[in-house]
Amino acid sequence: MALETGHDPDDDDYCQDLIASIVEDPAVRREFNLMWLPTTPEKVVHQLLTDELTLAQAAQGILSSHDQRLLLREPSDPWTTDDLPLLDEAADALGTWIPPEHRAEEAADYRELQASDAYQIKPQRSMDRSTSLAERAIDDREWVYGHVIVDEAQELSAMAWRAIRRRASRKSMTVVGDLQQSSHPAGPRSWEQALSWASTRMHLHTLTVTYRITREIAAAATRLLLDAGGDPPVLTPIRDGADVVERSLPLTGLADYALSVGPADGRSAVIAPDSRVDQLRSLLTQPNFGFDDDALDASVSVLTAQQSKGLEFDSVLVLDPVGLSLQHERGADVYVAATRATKELQLIIPE
Repeated sequence: MALETGHDPDDDDYCQDLIASIVEDPAVRREFNLMWLPTTPEKVVHQLLTDELTLAQAAQGILSSHDQRLLLREPSDPWTTDDLPLLDEAADALGTWIPPEHRAEEAADYRELQASDAYQIKPQRSMDRSTSLAERAIDDREWVYGHVIVDEAQELSAMAWRAIRRRASRKSMTVVGDLQQSSHPAGPRSWEQALSWASTRMHLHTLTVTYRITREIAAAATRLLLDAGGDPPVLTPIRDGADVVERSLPLTGLADYALSVGPADGRSAVIAPDSRVDQLRSLLTQPNFGFDDDALDASVSVLTAQQSKGLEFDSVLVLDPVGLSLQHERGADVYVAATRATKELQLIIPE
């Protein structure tokens, strides 16, 4: 077009002005909008996961028809935790959208702000707001950090790592996790796999000494993990002497048995498969047992494996170890449940 109007195509200033005049033309803008109407990350991901044709076009050559059917959901289905990295990826791909009528006005305001003295003190004023850094970061998806600390890192999928990397501009991170406790279906089997994008700069430190659980409990938990298809942990307990009991028991006798075992002045827990919790509510009705928000205030906490993460108890009754082993790949839940005990571990097989 520059040649057709007698101008030098290498003249950057002219070409930029030419592009601006084309984009500002109402007819051209209308055509662009018809080709790609303004949208949001939520709309993009929602259509991808609920519209069979859209998913088929996007997944062609990547996912089988079977995998595509597994991904499809009803339009009314709620968002899930694993949708968050997808929404973040879509937001990054779309970029910040500014309505055309606001673009010139916003650019003028920004130039005026840069030229003012107030611009220099604006960052300091932003730190004086009553909202926390976390709250302001939620409102600004382009917020980045100099260093990021990631806990429970074994639960992150590759997509979740991409979202974190976008917020760590220097790729400086402290990552903490236990791969044996990973319950995420897309969780990694090694840190090299999880952090392949940082492999040349990664320093791996494996903590092997455990002060919390005993050799007997570690051995039992490791056996359960291996039986469920998990990878063996590297554990060096420094304590001996815990009791590990395995017995069959009718569920009708669980309440009396749970109250009869464990130290009188200690804390106890019943850790069960997710599918059995409602059944236990009807069986463990004594005030000694606590569920959900009341669990830790009771003398015997009734928890799922995921609820028990990070906690420890003197005595733990692992109800239905086989059921726990089957809840997630590689037996993470049964391993988590067994390693919550510090003095006594009871493996209860329901009759």
